[in-house]
Amino acid sequence: MTDNWTHNPRVNLRLSRSVSAAILGDIKALLPNEGIQIFINELDDENYATLECQQNDAIAALLVPIIVVWRQLGYIGQIVWQSGQITRDVTTATQFQLLSLMKTPLALFIIRQV
Repeated sequence: MTDNWTHNPRVNLRLSRSVSAAILGDIKALLPNEGIQIFINELDDENYATLECQQNDAIAALLVPIIVVWRQLGYIGQIVWQSGQITRDVTTATQFQLLSLMKTPLALFIIRQV
C-alpha cells in the first residue's frame, strides 16, 4: 500500500455479483487506478466485490454518476449506506445526496440488485 492508502480516508462499496457484472467495467474504466482497490470474493454472491476508494471530491464525482445511471437502468435495486453505527436505505437518494454521503467518515455503500 502506498502512503495515500494508509493516511487518507476511504469510502467502501460492496457490490453483489449481479451488480458487479453490470457496473464494475465502468468503474475500472473511469476511475484512476491509484484511486481504487478492488477485492473479489468468488464465494459470496451478496458481497462479491469490495471496492476501496480514496475519499475525495474527484473520485466521488466520478463514482456517483455511475451508480445513478446504473440504478436508473434497473441494474441496481438497493443501496444501503452505513457510517459507524448509522445505517440508512438510500436507494432513492438523489445524486447530490449520494455525493454528500460519500464524504462521510467510514462510509460504506452496500449495492445490490433486488
